[in-house]
Amino acid sequence: MEVKDYVVLRQVDAQNSTIDATRNSLIWHIPASYYSNQRSTSCSVSLIDAFGQDTNTTDEVLSIRANLTATNQYNSANSNTYLGKLPLGKPSINNTMKLMTSARPTQIEFKLINETQADGLPVAAITGCVFVLEFCYYNSEDTADYLVKQYTPTIV
Repeated sequence: MEVKDYVVLRQVDAQNSTIDATRNSLIWHIPASYYSNQRSTSCSVSLIDAFGQDTNTTDEVLSIRANLTATNQYNSANSNTYLGKLPLGKPSINNTMKLMTSARPTQIEFKLINETQADGLPVAAITGCVFVLEFCYYNSEDTADYLVKQYTPTIV
C-alpha cells in the first residue's frame, strides 16, 4: 500500500493572508514534525485541489506558482514552479502534474498570477482559498535506476 502525505493550505492560515491588486503571495510554515523522517528523499508533488473566491465577477483564472523545486519542469517565465491554476468562483480543476521536488518542505510559498495583467497581480481581492498538495515518495534506488535507464548517451 502506498501512503501519501497531503498538505492542506488555507489562505486564512498563511503568514499574510491578503491577496489583492497589490499583493499576490501567500506563505505557510509547515512544522517539520508533520513529516515522517522514515520517508524517502525522492518525492513528487501534485496540486490535487484548489479553490477560492474573488470579490467581484471578473471570473479570473490565476496561475499558481510555488517556491518548490521541480526538476522535471521547464517554465518559460523562469519564475517559480508552475503547479496549476485557480479558477475563482468555479469548481476546482484537477491538476495532474507530478513534479519531482525536494521532500518535506517546511516553507511553501504560492504566487497567484493573473496571466492577462501586465503586472501579473489579481484584479480583485481573493478570499477563501484552499490548496491541497499531494506528496508521493519513491524508493531512491529504484528512482535513480529508472532515470539512468531513460538516459540516452550521445557521441560528441
